[in-house]
Amino acid sequence: MHATHPDRSDPNAGPAAVDRKVLDQYREIDPSGGLGLALRILRIYIDSSGETWRGIGQAIAGRDGEALRLAAHSLKSSTASVGALPLANLFRELEALAKSAHMDEAEILFASMQGEYARVLAALHEILAEAT
Repeated sequence: MHATHPDRSDPNAGPAAVDRKVLDQYREIDPSGGLGLALRILRIYIDSSGETWRGIGQAIAGRDGEALRLAAHSLKSSTASVGALPLANLFRELEALAKSAHMDEAEILFASMQGEYARVLAALHEILAEAT
């Protein structure tokens, strides 16, 4: 596992925070053929991810590997569903660290994820604003 991780706070570094092609797949199953379903999913993610994000911080502080694994797994899946694939990959790594009880490394990774999580939320808000 990695002991250090690149800074995820630079908005110009790496791939886009959200792959909009992932959101396009929701058009196919949306009854109207539009982005209504995708926008609902984005709102749910924005409204609910913060609580799980805080739970990850609490699990790390409490050295609770199982709670960390469950929370990281949950956010890995929901983050991928909104197209935030780089962040979903970081949650996958965080989940693996929790599973193997590497809590110090998990703490370092989580700290480095703060900027990427903020970047994802900003991108999701931007998509919602464009749609209205």
